[in-house]
Amino acid sequence: MVFRGIKTLVKTILTGLVVVVLSSCTIQFTNPNTNYQNRSVNSQVNEVYDILKELYYEDLPLDLTKIDTLDELLGYVDPYTYVYEADTRSIETGETYVGVGLTIQEHPNGLLVTAVNPLTDNYYLMYVGDIITEVNSVVLEGLKFEEKTPLLKGLIGEEKQLKIIRFNQEIELSIHLQDVPFNSIVSQKIGTVGYIEINRFAGTTADLFSEALLGLETEGIEALVIDVRDNGGGYLSAVTDILENFVYGEDEYLYLYNVKADSYSASKPKTDVIAKPYPIVTLVNNNSASASEVLAGVLKQFNYPVFGERTFGKDVYQIGYPVKSVGENFYLNLTGGYWMLGDMTRVTGGIVPTKYHVQTGIKGLLYPVLEDTYELGDANPYIETYQYLINMSVGGNYEAGLFDADFKNMVELYQQVNSLTVNGMLDEPTILTLVDFYKIESLKQELDHQLTAALLFAGGLF
Repeated sequence: MVFRGIKTLVKTILTGLVVVVLSSCTIQFTNPNTNYQNRSVNSQVNEVYDILKELYYEDLPLDLTKIDTLDELLGYVDPYTYVYEADTRSIETGETYVGVGLTIQEHPNGLLVTAVNPLTDNYYLMYVGDIITEVNSVVLEGLKFEEKTPLLKGLIGEEKQLKIIRFNQEIELSIHLQDVPFNSIVSQKIGTVGYIEINRFAGTTADLFSEALLGLETEGIEALVIDVRDNGGGYLSAVTDILENFVYGEDEYLYLYNVKADSYSASKPKTDVIAKPYPIVTLVNNNSASASEVLAGVLKQFNYPVFGERTFGKDVYQIGYPVKSVGENFYLNLTGGYWMLGDMTRVTGGIVPTKYHVQTGIKGLLYPVLEDTYELGDANPYIETYQYLINMSVGGNYEAGLFDADFKNMVELYQQVNSLTVNGMLDEPTILTLVDFYKIESLKQELDHQLTAALLFAGGLF
């Protein structure tokens, strides 16, 4: 399993009745479903369907008498339409939060760890692929997801006793809650080029971006790289506020099409904005989506190049609406329509880079997941990751993804050098050592080949 899914990040203003995500306008919900013969036995299904009937961008001619659960109903809509509890999504998190620094998802046995924040003390305690089965003696199997996640919350310094399945073995360990950095903006000057990484488009992102940009310009930069790789989107207000630093002229640069209302709204540049005196490059990959594509697509239409790989291609926007029957703080996130660039084009197939450059090296590998062990004769995409890591350490020749005799010799040499049992297998101790090595090396900026190439490209445009 590859844990590189798109993060769908959208905005909800809890003081408003209806909020448009990727938009600044408000939609009034005035025509609820009045066909009360077409009703489910479940009041939640009825309420959510009424909202969908009025606001969802596609028609849903469903027979509610045959739909008994909310999950059944939501099976008929797109993956961006779901019910959520307020303040539980990463887009609603501030620049720091109290927690354990884990990204988790539902698993039949508990909670599956899909990422670990490298800026936390737990980075070397927890691994992608760990399955948390107990928290402070509370067994997670059989609980709902919303019942499991609060068990990992608390106060700074609070200890959590976990039981974890790792390599099909149960282990116990203790982790502590801490103030977890969750920076939406990271910036620095690299040589003569300014670099700003946008990790998510949150409520604070635009102001932080403006501060970072001003700081870089004060230092004196000859070019700027804006990195939105693996950024799945966020608030439209964040990305348009960022774009106001760069877009100029009189023409609209972004449109939103509300399908049910059959209406358009547009964004225009602020007055008195002029082109920057330096080139600007947007760095993207296949996981750059939604608001990230707005940024890259708009800047590309202003002749600022896009560097990297074709983007994800998510050109729909979401709105939020309260669902009282589910709970006081629960909302329906639903797709309301499409966004288009200034020339009225959509990005369904993704944004094609001005300069194509695929990621290579350690950051181009599959993230190693603690799941299986491997031996002579096996073939698996994850084996290529371990081959690359062993080659970094002791060298050797190998056929990517194939555990052949040559690679067995490499494994034996690696095990000997690292004082491991020499058996020529990618067993648990060997894999753990390799993953720890990966965790260190993958954080090194100089090994980010795609970024290095983008910086050179930007610097050469000046």
